[in-house]
Amino acid sequence: MPSRYSPISTVLVIGVSEGPVCGVRDHGNRLSEGLQRGDLTVVASWWERTSGRQLREELREARRWSSKLKQSVRDLDPLAVLVHYSVFAYAHRGIPLFAIPVFRSLRGGNPDVPILTLLHEYAYPWRRGGWRGITWALTQRLMLWFVVTRSSALIVTTQQRSDWISSRRWLPRRRVFVAPVFSNLPPGRASCMSTSTGAQIGLFGYGHDAVALKTVLDGLLELRRTTPDARLLLLGAPGADSPSGRNVCALAKQGGLENALNFTGVLPAQALSDALAGCDVLLFADAEGPSSRKTTLAASLASGRPVVALDGPNTWNDLVRDRAIILVEPVSLALAETISKLLADPRDANELGTRGRAFADRQMSLDQASTIVLAALREVVSKP
Repeated sequence: MPSRYSPISTVLVIGVSEGPVCGVRDHGNRLSEGLQRGDLTVVASWWERTSGRQLREELREARRWSSKLKQSVRDLDPLAVLVHYSVFAYAHRGIPLFAIPVFRSLRGGNPDVPILTLLHEYAYPWRRGGWRGITWALTQRLMLWFVVTRSSALIVTTQQRSDWISSRRWLPRRRVFVAPVFSNLPPGRASCMSTSTGAQIGLFGYGHDAVALKTVLDGLLELRRTTPDARLLLLGAPGADSPSGRNVCALAKQGGLENALNFTGVLPAQALSDALAGCDVLLFADAEGPSSRKTTLAASLASGRPVVALDGPNTWNDLVRDRAIILVEPVSLALAETISKLLADPRDANELGTRGRAFADRQMSLDQASTIVLAALREVVSKP
């Protein structure tokens, strides 16, 4: 924050994690580093929930942490509070009960301190997941109303989300900023470029239910007709010994691909970045399309390797305009043919990877996100 506001300006940054591996917390930590370059003093308070506990125990834990937050606001008298809100982290079995004590404690500590809320994930989509999905979609929208009423301004990670929030008549009017996410990983080391004898196709981010795993595996099956040594590397969390990992293995077995998969499992940041850099081609297989809200996409682009993405309703047009990725229809044959062409032309593949990295540096960087968040903080602080 510029010194015209105060010689030393403090921002309290808060968030919730469901366990030790948390992309939102990694994002929050790196964003805090970026904000501190802008002459801010950042004080972070992060609640890492204990998994597998009963609701009564979790509510008790939430109240204890919220009480500490309330006291922190009083003691620090911060310029503003920046809340990282990922709805399932504030939820018990998908119902976001813990947002209530958290936001009440922030307002209770000092009702005059502005709250800037970064909405990572805020509402489950309708028409997905049966009755459980309907329950999540409804309760999470109700809680979104509560969160927005207590926020001075909002930050989202895509223009589509900004448009959605601004068009909901049931939500209070708030200023909405758009800040694309960035990679949480350090640069990959050039010495770790692929040395494997087979073609290595990487997929970073496979644990989400929107990932088109069947299309990816069917595409791998098609690819192996012409490139028998092609293998799929599942990068990062959650690993083979997880519900998502077991699901991938079961789908692969159905297609006779059980021997064509490898998992890195959870890796330190540098090792994960090196593994991305070691792939011949990287896939982005979210059925919603590649968008500015996905850190897995940011990291894949930043690796400098060629990225092939499945088209979807939320595809970020800037990626296509700048030729930072190759976009294909979510059809296995189209995916296989595109990968095959890249494997056959390393020069073209490297040029695509170079354009992708340049795009990440330009539009999905920590510096850019920090600049946008600083502008949002300036605005909420300057309001009477």
